[in-house]
Amino acid sequence: MSFRIREYHPGDTDAVLELWDKAKASGFEAVYGLAEVLASCEKDHAVVAVADNRIVGVAVARAAHEQGWIVFFSTIEHYRRQGIGSSLLAALETRMAPLGLTKLSILVPDSQEETGVLGRAGFVDRNHLSYFEREIPVSEKERTILADLGGRLLPGDLWPAIAGMQEEKEMLERRLVLPLSDAALAEKYGVEPPRSIVLFGPPGTGKTTFAKAVASRLHWPFVEVFPA
Repeated sequence: MSFRIREYHPGDTDAVLELWDKAKASGFEAVYGLAEVLASCEKDHAVVAVADNRIVGVAVARAAHEQGWIVFFSTIEHYRRQGIGSSLLAALETRMAPLGLTKLSILVPDSQEETGVLGRAGFVDRNHLSYFEREIPVSEKERTILADLGGRLLPGDLWPAIAGMQEEKEMLERRLVLPLSDAALAEKYGVEPPRSIVLFGPPGTGKTTFAKAVASRLHWPFVEVFPA
């Protein structure tokens, strides 16, 4: 079977989406989101494999200082083990070489069994490494809006830092925090997450402290409104 490797063109988006959908349908666990992949196709480096008048494979990467990161690499199953994957990786490396890269890396989920092409292309499995990530709860645009409102993000340890009042904390955890933190699970059990909550009592009884702790526990921004 003959195939050719060429650079990605803007008109290839539908083919990349098809490869993405096929990969996801086969159980592929993506490290990078689709939006990141498509952005790298347009702004970074991407090559595609063409066979039988269709795109059957793609490799997309971005450069970070002296290291290149492959954000998406996939070949249609029917076209695997025919040298397409290795050719895609080689073409990608050739196109990124002028950037002065010293390393080309890819993150592969443990569940992905089809990794032989990486070994054949000279990649080494650093199996002593683990991948960690944290989702940033507030975007830069949201931070600007939050600053205009006088709000802020609180440290993430305020909830466990509340001493005493264990009974009150358990009640708030069950009735407020859990339904809000996992709305899908709450809906499954017929629990409607609260839309508001009123804490009342004399000054100095911990109302604001609890409100801040709940915001911290949910990783939500905190906006304090004072009477005029």
